[in-house]
Formats: sequence, structure tokens, C-alpha cells
Amino acid sequence: MQHGIFTISLDFELHWGRFDKVNVSENKQYFENTLAVIPRMLHLFEQNNMEITWATVGMLYCQSIQELKENYPSHLPNFENPKVSAYHFIDTQYEDVYARFYFAKNLIENILKTKGQEIGTHTFAHYYCEEKGHTKQTFDADLKNATKISKDLGVQNKSIVMPRNQFNLNDCEVINDNGIVVVRTNPDLWCWNFNFKIEILKKIVRSADCYVPLFKTHYSLASKKLHNGLLLLPASRFLKPLHKITLLNKLRLRRIKNEMTKAAKANECYHLWWHPHNFGINPEQAMLELGEIISHFNFLNKTYNMKSKSMISTYNMLVNKTMS
Repeated sequence: MQHGIFTISLDFELHWGRFDKVNVSENKQYFENTLAVIPRMLHLFEQNNMEITWATVGMLYCQSIQELKENYPSHLPNFENPKVSAYHFIDTQYEDVYARFYFAKNLIENILKTKGQEIGTHTFAHYYCEEKGHTKQTFDADLKNATKISKDLGVQNKSIVMPRNQFNLNDCEVINDNGIVVVRTNPDLWCWNFNFKIEILKKIVRSADCYVPLFKTHYSLASKKLHNGLLLLPASRFLKPLHKITLLNKLRLRRIKNEMTKAAKANECYHLWWHPHNFGINPEQAMLELGEIISHFNFLNKTYNMKSKSMISTYNMLVNKTMS
């Protein structure tokens, strides 16, 4: 590969990604800000010819709770902790007054109309593969539903981002059997390994690495091999939400720019990700930061020929090179 790759993938979920963590009634402005900022993101991406992967929760394709219930999968998950099931949330806490935070077909249509944007899947129901009670049968039913509901808009899910990054090699066959060819995985670092059980240490190290260089985060695409037909594409960096301390925000942004530059110089991949709702805290400042990141990418594009590639475009590059 004669140029670096800058990949951005977004976990598009609205409150489906937070139903087990935050109360929607206490975070109305946060999600209102999210709905307002997504079209602005799309405009900025299109202006700068950016390829972006939007890993989208399948439930967002629906337009009402009635439509959603009519489109339940054939097998529902039976997690030991029912609170992590979207279906349990629907039965016990869903309120129709907040429907705009659960159904976003209009935004999905806007993404489709925007040049360079790929829509992938974030599973149908923000499904957790590391929860006790997860089975291949219920996961397969979830992905089949994600495929079915997206087809109405002509979307073919080729990329996947696992909710809470709960990816397991044992699930590769199910993922690939559902027509998906590339998955975003966690960084290849011990502090992102689910099997490393000292959670507080992992959190401290991961947080510190956002501000000061502890690990190498870019990687060679040529080093990534297909696993049962599935490309495992590691994340490099999570774009943390804005902090109240301005200095930390500056350090975080500088860290990202430096990582991008190193990837461009080395002709390697750098994979940035976040949730659109992360911009709900302070959308104006968040958009300014995104503008800085894209401006830096444009500099790297002109100086080192770095390219913006979605997850599926990156997969196609590897496969075409392998086949040639």
C-alpha cells in the first residue's frame, strides 16, 4: 500500500445504545442536540469528500413502536440480566413521547443521500455478545432481522460494529453467514482485551493513552488477514466526548492529530470512532474539533496522499490486492 488510510466509523444508535445506562427523560437536550448535529456532520463529511461508515442499530429503521414490534426477530435473546435486553426495556420503560430518540428513518435516508457514506449494522437490537445468555441462535436471528429491515431502503449490511465492542471470534461464522465481510474490533492491546479482568487498571491505562502516547495505534493493512472470510479491522482511537477541562481536550485532540500523522507517514491505517450522541454534550465545540480533525486529514492527504476510506472500502482494497 502506497498511502495511509483514515477510517471513521460511527456507532449510530441514539438511546438504543444507552437504554441500560441513562434515563432518557433526564437527557432530553442531549439527544435533541444529537438529532440536530447529525445533518451537520453529514454536510461536513460531504464537503470534504470523506468516506464514513455508519454502523446503525436496526430498530432505528422503524417509524413507530408498533412497527418495531411487528418486526421482532424469530428468537429473542434470553440474557441472564434482563436489563441489557432492548425488548425488556420496551416492555418496562419505553415511552412514546420520546419516540424521536428511538426511530430515525429520515436520518438514515439522509445518510444514504450523502456521497461517500456507508451504512453498516450495529445489530438489530444493540445486541450484547458478551452477556450471559447470548447464543448463536439469538444472535443469528438478530442479524437476520437487521438485514431484513435495512433492505427496504436498499441497504446491504457489509460492515458491523459490535455494541459495546463485544466482539468474539466464536461469532465470526454467524456474522459472515449474514453477508457481512468486515467487523471493527478492539485495538490489539492488552488494555482492550475482555479476558484481562482488572477493569480499573484497563480504564486508567486506556484513559491515559487518550492524552499521552503509551501505545502505537496505527497498523499495516497488509498485516490483517481474513478470518473465515471476515476482515477484522481494529479501532485505533475513540474520540472521547468533550471534557470540562479545556487542557484535556487540547491534549486529546493533539494526540489524535499526531497519531494520524504517524499513520500517514508510515502508509498505514488509522481508525477513529465515536457515537454521534457523544456530540450531544457540547455540539458547537464538538463540531469545531471535528473540523480540525478533517482539516488535518486534508493536510495529510495533500502531503502524504492519505486517503479517507470507509470500512467496506478498506476491505475491498485488501481483497483486491490479495486477488491481484
